[in-house]
Amino acid sequence: MSPVPDNSAADYAEQLSALMDGELPDAEARFLLRRLETALDTHFASNDELSLPTVHSVAAQLNVSPSYLSDMLRSLTGQSAQQHIHSRLIETVKAATGNVLVVGHSNTLPGVIKALGITEPVSIAEEDYDNLFVVIRGEKPSLLRLHYR
Repeated sequence: MSPVPDNSAADYAEQLSALMDGELPDAEARFLLRRLETALDTHFASNDELSLPTVHSVAAQLNVSPSYLSDMLRSLTGQSAQQHIHSRLIETVKAATGNVLVVGHSNTLPGVIKALGITEPVSIAEEDYDNLFVVIRGEKPSLLRLHYR
């Protein structure tokens, strides 16, 4: 019995060609989406702190341009790449048990805090790096904001 040929390199080359030409069939786009999900799963599982990967870093990992990744995701999910990555961060935080450290700034933390059930709006100034937010989870979550000087 002869071994089954490994066509993964040829399949990958075809996919790269389709990506560069902008002609990616639905099945290929869904394959790219699965690769993205795997990359995000790996990122969130391998970090002690839940940092947000950038669109550029994820796109580079998938060998596509950031704009292509965002366009592809928007056509499949209705979300840009940044929105999709942010949604996955929130899902990961919500699913976690025990304490979770989320490192971020004004573009991520207010959304994560709101998603965890805090109704009061949280704003962080662009030059503000001395806040620590603690969300006490439970039936009625509460927020403790510590400010260091």
